[in-house]
Amino acid sequence: MINLIIDILKADANVIAITTADRIYPLSRLEGATIPAIVVQLTGTDPADTHDTTSNMDTHTVEVTVIEDKPKDANALAVLVRAALDGYSGNNIAEIRFVNQATDVFEATDLFTQSMIYEVRMSRDNITVAIVTGK
Repeated sequence: MINLIIDILKADANVIAITTADRIYPLSRLEGATIPAIVVQLTGTDPADTHDTTSNMDTHTVEVTVIEDKPKDANALAVLVRAALDGYSGNNIAEIRFVNQATDVFEATDLFTQSMIYEVRMSRDNITVAIVTGK
């Protein structure tokens, strides 16, 4: 599922103008890797079931973190990421909504991060799960 978010960011010319597609990582960035960079993590999944019936929609919580060496640059990249994701629908995604953000400083490495939380509503009908056979 996070690959869909990464694909949206890679397809956005404004984001790629600041960081290259090979600096958008799932889960974590390797220590010492080139910046600016973006990390995308799935932090939770909640089914949207009701009292009456089950729903085929799930709400995924995704954290997107931008990493830069200056606070101003981290904020500028975060603004572009938010513009690319907030309100997005398509590619099997019903909608992406911005929830909140936090800023952090890693003093030992002089890196600044801005982490944003998004809710991604996605239909279970659109998800393919690989099945391994023959084992």
